[in-house]
Amino acid sequence: MRKRVTSTDVARRAGVSRSLVSAYLNNTPGISVSEENRAAIVSAIRELNYTVNVQAKSIKTGRSQCIAVYGDVYNALLLQLVEGISQESGPAGYHVLMYGGGCNLEAREGLISLYREGRIDGIITLDFPDPLKPQWEQSVLECGVPYVSVEGMPGAAGISSVGTDYGSSMEEALEFLWERTGAAPLYLNVLPAGRTPTAGDRERVRAYRDWMKERTLEPQVLDILEQAWDSRESWWREWLDRQPKPLVILSNWSRGAVFLYRLAYEQGLRIGADLFVMSGDDTERISRHMVPPIPCVEVPYVDMGRRAFKLLEELLQLPGGAGGPRGPVPDGQEPDGAEAQQEMKPARKEIVPCKLFRALK
Repeated sequence: MRKRVTSTDVARRAGVSRSLVSAYLNNTPGISVSEENRAAIVSAIRELNYTVNVQAKSIKTGRSQCIAVYGDVYNALLLQLVEGISQESGPAGYHVLMYGGGCNLEAREGLISLYREGRIDGIITLDFPDPLKPQWEQSVLECGVPYVSVEGMPGAAGISSVGTDYGSSMEEALEFLWERTGAAPLYLNVLPAGRTPTAGDRERVRAYRDWMKERTLEPQVLDILEQAWDSRESWWREWLDRQPKPLVILSNWSRGAVFLYRLAYEQGLRIGADLFVMSGDDTERISRHMVPPIPCVEVPYVDMGRRAFKLLEELLQLPGGAGGPRGPVPDGQEPDGAEAQQEMKPARKEIVPCKLFRALK
């Protein structure tokens, strides 16, 4: 059997100390590696086909170098979040485990088990912009798992979270429409069936109403449940026929804007003249592919993913229950819940601003 190449072999080939090779491989804080030594180490790694013994490293450090990302796999925004997380986690030496399950509390508890078993080092979840169940918050605080919620726990004192400002994004979108058209927009509030409005939904409507009232304009909010085009086709046609033209509409999300584009095509209406349409998000990433492109608010889920990992990385560097090296926990040696909570450092709360894509001609 061929002898496994070790870091000692790499050090010997590169002409440096083994500790310097270890500092390079582990990005050890406080130890700098010169460009000359770095090049020699990289060259030796390639020549010897050296790979890190992950199992041995995990035993030594108590880290799996893996984080879990949890969310509804049918949510188009989850992939965008993972895109941002991967951009930061890869260079930092972390793998990402996708753990789907939506809002199921039992599935979330499985994440805690993975952490206790030493199979993951931390958790990022994509949540609705609403407070999560207190049982989940309690589980996170009791075991001291490094954890970041994207949008879900802005009010939880012990939970780090990343969110966005839906109210400000609506104000910016309304200003753009007002400058472009000089007309008061109608707000099309399309909501999925079977789900109550989230804090984000409510914040968008509030911002719209406040913006209209500040200009002594009458708010017009049309609430409609999202349904397949075929089941509501006649309703959409009749509704648009009754509206005065030109008509300015701000849709809370891209699906409503796409339906309006379809109606405009079928009824011979000119987008940008007879009908002005803007979307409050670009969830499906189709705005730039429409003709003409749909102006929209781009909810920054890729950027939020980047920030979520950076926050998690900070937690991973904290000692004790807030995210120090942690391997499998022997039976009967679980940390006391109150003690773990006391060790937790103050949570970080970050807001990543939305972006505005202006494209209406």
